[in-house]
Amino acid sequence: LNASSQLDEFHGANRSRLHETASGGMSGGWVPLNMDDQQWIQVDLGYNTAVKGVAMQGQDGSDNFVTAFYVSYSEDLSTWTDYREPSDPTTTVYL
Repeated sequence: LNASSQLDEFHGANRSRLHETASGGMSGGWVPLNMDDQQWIQVDLGYNTAVKGVAMQGQDGSDNFVTAFYVSYSEDLSTWTDYREPSDPTTTVYL
C-alpha cells in the first residue's frame, strides 16, 4: 500500500485497510496531508488479477470520509488507465 501523502506517522497508507480500527495513537484510517481531490491510495496486488469490487468506509470515530473516487490500473506502475464504463468506454467511472 502506498499513498500520495499522510497526515502523520499515525495516519499512513497501512491504515487504509477495510475495518481497520483505532489502536493506541493509530487512527482507524488513512488521512492525507491535504484534503483535496489530488490524493490517492495505490494497491500493488503483485500480479495481474481481476478486481471484482472496491469497498470504502469512513475513518473510525471521525467524520472524515471519501465522497467520490475513481479507479485506475497499471501493469507496469508507470502507465495508468482509468477504469471506464464497459457500455461507454469514453466515460470514466466515478464511484
